[in-house]
Amino acid sequence: MEQILALVVLAFIIYLVVRLSSVIWRVLGVLLIIFLIYAYKDQAFAQMESFVANPDFGGLLGTISQFFTSLWGMISNLFHTIIN
Repeated sequence: MEQILALVVLAFIIYLVVRLSSVIWRVLGVLLIIFLIYAYKDQAFAQMESFVANPDFGGLLGTISQFFTSLWGMISNLFHTIIN
């Protein structure tokens, strides 16, 4: 689940870098992405190697569905709290 969340955050950062019109913010965004890739490359390679060595698509699909189910529950609870 943490990997999925990290990919979502990385995609959001890339989206912001592309959408921002200031050159300074684009450069800072690119530098942030490069730093995040450099800082977490060992963990990412370890995850990819373990998945390639022992692919478990059923577990991956279960993890993804569990992530979205819990995310939906958190969002619905937030709206429930706001409405009440």
